Amino acid sequence: MNHTMMIQKSHGHAVMLFVLAGTIASVEGASGRDGELPSSEAIDSVSWQIQGPDPKEQSDAIETIGQWIRADPIGSQRYLKTLLLSLVSAKRDDAVADLAQESILLSSTSLVTIEELQAMRIQSLLRVGKNGEALTQAKALFNLASMKTAGDALFLVRECLDAVHGNHDATELLEREQLAGADNGLTGAKLRSPTLDAIKTNSKPYERAIESLVGTDYESLCARGNLLLLAGRAQESRKTFEQAYTMAPEKKLAVAIENIARAMKAEDGTIGRANAWVLSIRPHDVASAGAPPEAEAPKLGGK
Repeated sequence: MNHTMMIQKSHGHAVMLFVLAGTIASVEGASGRDGELPSSEAIDSVSWQIQGPDPKEQSDAIETIGQWIRADPIGSQRYLKTLLLSLVSAKRDDAVADLAQESILLSSTSLVTIEELQAMRIQSLLRVGKNGEALTQAKALFNLASMKTAGDALFLVRECLDAVHGNHDATELLEREQLAGADNGLTGAKLRSPTLDAIKTNSKPYERAIESLVGTDYESLCARGNLLLLAGRAQESRKTFEQAYTMAPEKKLAVAIENIARAMKAEDGTIGRANAWVLSIRPHDVASAGAPPEAEAPKLGGK
């Protein structure tokens, strides 16, 4: 197993982190049969409707996007970000937040995609002044995030804390907790983040989607585990990911290991113990696993 040690400096402190190398109706002709992507012309037409001056056309376009998501939850994620950016330009952040959540609930298999959608949702909530809800969802994103993107998720948590409290006191405390957690975690000991613990989670929006994922295959278990992390149910998520690990294809072993580490990160609210656990995995567990690009240390001091 190839381990990578990285140093990240934050306000004069050096944080030593270990990561696993390789550890991730309206428009005519808008849609065809289920599972078919809308044509590029249809997508462009909806984008133009969104950016046009007519509120009714905007509402029709938003409804069309919702129909596309429901008709093909997985395929629609290929082009959804483009349409959500059009909605941001049109100052329809309310729709961005709603559509992003709907997409995540209907298809939670692709970690990269749902992280991006969750981040867009948080930023939209901040823009419309729903700071408390944004903070709740930022904690959910930290729970969900890969070891590579945990720092970006913490940056959003910091931004939301500043918006809620109107000062930097909470964010400075959060940073001290993360530094302590990273250092302490190298011993394998658990050190929680009281600041993250104090942020309430909201599991209700995810309950129905979690209950509907009854499959016991690897992909279904990973999708369920991701939703459990977003819902703040980290211990259940860890058990789900541990079950998925036992049946992971060889080429996905590195991802399956990191899934368990992500759940440990969510349990603690810090990354140290999760990184230490990754280091404890025996080399032959991941020797032949297909490896994604090398992860980077979280940037606790901001982007």
